[in-house]
Amino acid sequence: MSLRFPMIPAAAALAAAALLQACRVERDEYAGSLAPPPESVRAAAAHGDFAGVVAYARTLPYDTLHGSGDRQRLMVGTRCAPWSKDSDCRYGPLVTIQPERDAWRIPDTLDLARGRVVARLTTADSSYAKLNVWPSDTTYWWVDRSRESGQWRAVLLSSRPERPPVFRKALWHPSERGGPRVWRQAIARFEWSDKDEELWVTCLILGCCRLGDPGEVQ
Repeated sequence: MSLRFPMIPAAAALAAAALLQACRVERDEYAGSLAPPPESVRAAAAHGDFAGVVAYARTLPYDTLHGSGDRQRLMVGTRCAPWSKDSDCRYGPLVTIQPERDAWRIPDTLDLARGRVVARLTTADSSYAKLNVWPSDTTYWWVDRSRESGQWRAVLLSSRPERPPVFRKALWHPSERGGPRVWRQAIARFEWSDKDEELWVTCLILGCCRLGDPGEVQ
């Protein structure tokens, strides 16, 4: 008994080949941004020079798919405790955060400690200075470990050189307490703590990064 296979029309075969080629190109591009920043960029950032980080961050792909990032009106005010009768908290500017597309695949904390861009923030609204967010600007979130203090730090960098960096303590932690969770995509969110807005992003294949309390982390 002979086996017969369906004939594939030439047009369908060409379309399938084009689709496979497109998928291959997209996959190759996706893998490319996982490469670490140039050593010159990391070295300059370690010494407080972040101009190279901003230039490098502009070249990276960010995940713009719905659900990957977050968009919220952030809280403003100085007395935000929910139990306070004189709380002055109110809704402020509408800000968008988008994760760097490959940040979730950073392999280990040693790589992260040397410096990585993990997300960007934008607004078309009013400014949100404590996160270094300004209208008609892009803010990049850089994470590394300070050589001087040994502490993890988050550096929020405006794309405009006249605006100084905002330093925050950074926290990283395993993605799930009951056991490791391997991330499958980049995710970034705004989170509300007891007193203030915070940022959260997948920054390791088995972990996440958060902003810590403001501090003199340089």
